[in-house]
Amino acid sequence: MPNKTRFYSFFKHMINCAKQESIGKWTLKIEETSWNFGKDTLAYNFYDEKHQYSRLTIMVTEQNGQILLDTMPF
Repeated sequence: MPNKTRFYSFFKHMINCAKQESIGKWTLKIEETSWNFGKDTLAYNFYDEKHQYSRLTIMVTEQNGQILLDTMPF
């Protein structure tokens, strides 16, 4: 993203869309992943009460003292 304002606007929109398509309460599961060859990367998966697959996935990577967020399309 070109700046923080655009990132937060996009991120908020993704959360709102996923929330509208969800049924019931959300639960968060932090899971290991093979994304980025599993190198310091965790998947933050948000599930609802009905669907088998996550409604929103955020890949979190720690690298050089920074936290990188990568959103998965849904």
